Amino acid sequence: FNSNTTYLFKNSFHLNLNNNFLRSIASIQPQNFTQLKELYLSSNFIDKIFKNSFNCLTNLERLDLGGNNIK
Repeated sequence: FNSNTTYLFKNSFHLNLNNNFLRSIASIQPQNFTQLKELYLSSNFIDKIFKNSFNCLTNLERLDLGGNNIK
């Protein structure tokens, strides 16, 4: 996510990034997604998730990573 993207979603509760050709997930900055409850990342090309990538998402209730090739 870049700074323009995170600004748009700062107060979002649901973020759907399904089918976006994402390849990996790095750490998400907590100040940008403090309210996020649902994160959908299915059907991308994610094969790597870095350690602690989702630790800051303390309100996260649902995470969908289906349809990826995570190792």
